Amino acid sequence: MSHEIILNGKHESKPSLLAKIYIWSIVLHPLLFFDFAHEELIGIGGNISKILELIVVICLFFSLIFYRTYSIILNPQYSTVYWVYTFYAIWVAFFGYFYGYYEFNNNIEYVNQGFFNLAIIRPFFEYIILIFYYFYFVVLAVHFLSSNKTINYFFKVFLFLFYSHLLLGFLDQISTIYFEFDLIPISLSRYTPTSWRFHGLAGEPRDAFVFLIFGIAMIYLYNFWKKQNKIKLLLPVTISIIALLMTASVSGMVGVIISTGLISAYQLRTFKLKNIFFAVLFSSIVLISVYLNFVYFSRLGEVLNALPALYYGLKEGNIPEGLIGQMPNIYPVFSRFNEVIELNLLPTIFGTGVGTESVVNVNMLGGGDLTVNPQSQIIRLFYSAGIVGTLLYIISFYYPVYKISKIYNTKIFIYILLFLLGANLGHRSIAIFIFLGVFMAVFKQLSKKP
Repeated sequence: MSHEIILNGKHESKPSLLAKIYIWSIVLHPLLFFDFAHEELIGIGGNISKILELIVVICLFFSLIFYRTYSIILNPQYSTVYWVYTFYAIWVAFFGYFYGYYEFNNNIEYVNQGFFNLAIIRPFFEYIILIFYYFYFVVLAVHFLSSNKTINYFFKVFLFLFYSHLLLGFLDQISTIYFEFDLIPISLSRYTPTSWRFHGLAGEPRDAFVFLIFGIAMIYLYNFWKKQNKIKLLLPVTISIIALLMTASVSGMVGVIISTGLISAYQLRTFKLKNIFFAVLFSSIVLISVYLNFVYFSRLGEVLNALPALYYGLKEGNIPEGLIGQMPNIYPVFSRFNEVIELNLLPTIFGTGVGTESVVNVNMLGGGDLTVNPQSQIIRLFYSAGIVGTLLYIISFYYPVYKISKIYNTKIFIYILLFLLGANLGHRSIAIFIFLGVFMAVFKQLSKKP
């Protein structure tokens, strides 16, 4: 088989083999069910998608070396802001290292010492991940999804897996509730019994929450790509929203609140009375719905009831039982809070470097895994990059979608992006990168059409 067929397809009559491997790798990546090895082995979790990613990267590496006609545009249109954020995060890391934010306590006993979790390796590896995510899921998406055939193939694969995720997720709920049998485990590498909450193929319910919003976003994008009647959106979106409610995810609700804030800020930018009214109305409806549906009927109520005793519990080392599982999200905030009280404001404003949020967690917990990261992306950003870096991160995803949506005179994708971005900030997920990459690829292809 010639390299033209492998890399570029044959006369673009069908997607190339490498493009197909790439598409399967990005579609499978958010589905944690396909994890077959825990990250404690080497410091990186084993997933079918990561094997495919390795194949793609190796093929690209040798293609760029041996085939001089093969090239990749490293900086797609409107992607400058993310690289600014990356350089900013690297710059901040020097100050974080100088002031000791990367230092582990000497008396800590480590349980997990996989190669990529070693204290001397992990900080550098965090920055490799920071760069790799954007390169692989955004830059290469624009590169590979460069024809109608490849874009159609992507949506075919994604929608098949997404609808399978919905179907299996509901069957798993029925099996768990009525037969006390967990049909779908969290992943292939670990069997963790779940409750009635929806999780499907995405992993835990909080992972499913983000993936469901991602799925809704991709359904809208597919509808726009195919120029279909909006009525066709009704059934899949409605089913996805029902599944969202069934996750009963605390981090998901945090994401909804963040999304509400982002959308309200977007609406208020023009300072028109109508926009202010709808922003306040929308925010009120969302917040009241969250309160009524989740404070009384989910674990969020337990967390909120435990909050009043949290501060004194942290001071005395007596953590309320309802918050024990949330401590990786709480310790970084508590650390910054103490710095603000002492009028040390620079870390809060500028951050201390990617990976320092994990260091403070390990030091506060007294040992264990060297990668005890917060599940919440907003807390990771707030601690590692500060207020400035968090704003740069948000703008790096908002700006491309805003500029492209403005050209095509459609605002729906701005709202979709802000919802997905809020969900991503509530719980860390690769979905925001995949959406941005596919979105840019789709609209680049649309711009070629007469």
